[in-house]
Amino acid sequence: MSKKTLVTRVLGGAVGVIALGWFAYANLGEAVDLRLGLFTLRDVPLPVVVYGALVAGMLAMLGLGLRADLRTRQALERYDKIAGELRDAVQSGEPTAEREEQRTSST
Repeated sequence: MSKKTLVTRVLGGAVGVIALGWFAYANLGEAVDLRLGLFTLRDVPLPVVVYGALVAGMLAMLGLGLRADLRTRQALERYDKIAGELRDAVQSGEPTAEREEQRTSST
């Protein structure tokens, strides 16, 4: 990772933390009722509700994206295996399907 990318990420993270801190401070006195279907939580601080929703959303995306990530990882492992077999075949001088095809079409 380049130094410029690292600095950009650190500054972006710092701005995000400062913005979240400002939001929490600005809404410290705000309390809301949180209706959860069967029961209601009264006088819950607004920053707690917002941060809770943020964490719940991140956990939901982790759960939903995990299957796709695993499929992608398996596909990449298969491609790496195929590439390794082809590389070994080329280095050992074994004819590959493409070489056989070129050889038969040229004769």
